[in-house]
Amino acid sequence: MMNARNLCYVSPDFPFENSRRPPVGPIRLGDDDLDAASSSRRWILAALLVTGVVLRFWCFSGLVGSDDLSYAHNAHALLEGAYQPIASPLSNRIGHIGLIAFFFGVLGVSEYALIASPLLFSMLQIVLAYAFLHRIGRPRAALIAAGYLAVAPWDVVFATRGYPDLPSAALFAAFVTLLLVAATARGRSRTAIAFGAGLCLGAAYLVKEMVILQMLYWAPALLWVAWREKQLRIRDLAAAGIGAVCVVLGEGIGYYAATGDFLFRFHGVDTGYNQTVWSGTALYQNLVQRVFVIGPRSLLFDNVYLMGFALGPILYLGTSWKDRPMRLILGWLLFDIAYFVAGSSSLTAYNPLPLFRRYMLMMAFPAALLIGVGLDRWWADRRDPARAKAFGTMLAAAAVVIALGAVVNRQLLIGAAAGCVFAAAIVAFVRRPTVSVALAAAGSVLLLGAGLKEAYPTRYHSAWAEHQLHAALTDSTRPVFADGRTIEILRFFNGYRDMDRYRDLFRATRDDVRNALVVVNEPRVAFAQEHYGDKLPEWIRGGPPPGFRLVSQVGGDKPGEAIFLFYAP
Repeated sequence: MMNARNLCYVSPDFPFENSRRPPVGPIRLGDDDLDAASSSRRWILAALLVTGVVLRFWCFSGLVGSDDLSYAHNAHALLEGAYQPIASPLSNRIGHIGLIAFFFGVLGVSEYALIASPLLFSMLQIVLAYAFLHRIGRPRAALIAAGYLAVAPWDVVFATRGYPDLPSAALFAAFVTLLLVAATARGRSRTAIAFGAGLCLGAAYLVKEMVILQMLYWAPALLWVAWREKQLRIRDLAAAGIGAVCVVLGEGIGYYAATGDFLFRFHGVDTGYNQTVWSGTALYQNLVQRVFVIGPRSLLFDNVYLMGFALGPILYLGTSWKDRPMRLILGWLLFDIAYFVAGSSSLTAYNPLPLFRRYMLMMAFPAALLIGVGLDRWWADRRDPARAKAFGTMLAAAAVVIALGAVVNRQLLIGAAAGCVFAAAIVAFVRRPTVSVALAAAGSVLLLGAGLKEAYPTRYHSAWAEHQLHAALTDSTRPVFADGRTIEILRFFNGYRDMDRYRDLFRATRDDVRNALVVVNEPRVAFAQEHYGDKLPEWIRGGPPPGFRLVSQVGGDKPGEAIFLFYAP
């Protein structure tokens, strides 16, 4: 066995375990060298975490006024002891609701408390990516992966939104990482670590149930590792399974006590997601369109080029199977891609998963690992002309994808920057690797500078306009009539105090609205009409009635996007 002074070598023959066999004899390192390298990496990781936090607050979204409203409402009810389970997917994600309730109790009802959980789990993913690759002896790849997650645009944006997608993805990443740690641990601790991994898997399910479908890939993959590679023992997998089952059983017992149905959440999720089910010709036509048109377009062009940036390193790794630990990660990413394109929201019927950008967040962690190892492999092989040309070819494919995506999204400056810089980098990869590094660095700066506004938006799709409206209402105690979505947003900003002050405008008559304030929120009214068929009452549909006085207007730079506040005598 090598001692700590010898260079640790990761054998390509084992998916998890570090071999103690050095590639070409032991390379002696002094304690000072080891300490200095480790300290330097820790400082770099700390700098990446700080950068990630700064970017996330720079792109702060806060309350969006969509699903996060339901989570906030249920979290406040849970905090007040008034939570009642209902047959709805959003109302039964008790892990996410409980986390929000905890931060409401600590910080009070506010946007910062709402997004505290996604923000912390977003930062945790950075640490997990570093820990995973560092554990398999890839410290440089670990820093690259952590750096990618620190600045990945959609991870940055969704880290300050009250959705469960980032927390559930981070908890599943913790499950995979802890299993790796268990596989490389010694003694009794590995069973305890595996049990902790199972708890993380159960917690990921509590936060968002659909994350558990990734076990369709990981369950057979882990059994294969335990059977063929002997690195994970069946005992370890059993400990992880027991941990996950304990969490799920606890949830089932809680629902049984509250509703008399042990599988209440399962039934509630299917009730919510089975309202629209595809079958027959419609299923075939829509599935073909999703698989060959909409899905690839969303993956390659719609996620600020997540897959575009990942394509080069991923294809590069795909041409070489020496990194056997990364085979499992590559399979994980490919499974997530297939599920995103053709998967179902329901567990009992085929209801295609909506192609929302936040559903791509489950791909970010495996993609970051592959990017880190791919770039690390290129750097190690940069002196090999054949390897350099191979990576240049893969990078050319990524450059084409990014440039096409920029043209499709009308971000021409980003397309030009990507095409020119990456093309120049490809030439340099073949000729002079040192020059290629400088060009790649300059290209990254230019690319980020060109797309700063698009990639890192501020207050993206947030309820900032309603926040300003709430500020205009604080000086009055009169009743407020508005559409249902605006009412819920205003109640949130008011800390769920004085709930009866806000009343439904769609159900009100002209006689009901006396000495009151009336809010006409054009975007929310249009949304209610399009999705729910709700319309403004006739007495205000054509404009404010005689005698109404305009008190305030928020927004309105574009038609149909203004919020009007009237006083009704």
